[in-house]
Amino acid sequence: MNENNFYYLGTIIKPFSTKGSLLCFFDVDDIYEYENIKSVFIKIDNDFVPFMIDKTSIKDNSKIVLTFQDITDSEEIKKFIKSELYLPLSTLPKLTGNKFYFHEIINFKVIDENYGDIGVVEKILDYPHQAIMQVKFKDKEVLIPLTDNIIKNLDRKNNVLNISAPDGLIEVYL
Repeated sequence: MNENNFYYLGTIIKPFSTKGSLLCFFDVDDIYEYENIKSVFIKIDNDFVPFMIDKTSIKDNSKIVLTFQDITDSEEIKKFIKSELYLPLSTLPKLTGNKFYFHEIINFKVIDENYGDIGVVEKILDYPHQAIMQVKFKDKEVLIPLTDNIIKNLDRKNNVLNISAPDGLIEVYL
């Protein structure tokens, strides 16, 4: 399976109980959307291997206990510690308006209200406190924070992201 067809969901932290359950960190906005998850994929030797889930139990806003089907041996479960969990992109709910997934805007044209067409989104740099889009403008890298104040309109039909960069931001890179 192609890695581009999956998104990172979280990481297995440690065993949880002696019955083969695992405490997992989910890197999501609303963990309750995953309360009834039926399967996850674990990347093993560059392949995405599906694991069916027997039971889930939410512990807090970022942690959930998963019990996989057919894995009850506490020794066997230990080999999955620190493994990353993935789901197919097709399982993401569709977003509308100016809400988007980072992977969705790669290669979108960025149009600033003052500078016009400033290039194409090449990459999203997802830092802990701020996501930043990397745009190439006249052979120069321009870094633009992804905030509601800057993003004015997302046109999915034409792959265009309209922005209003703060005064001086684009000039810094030129």
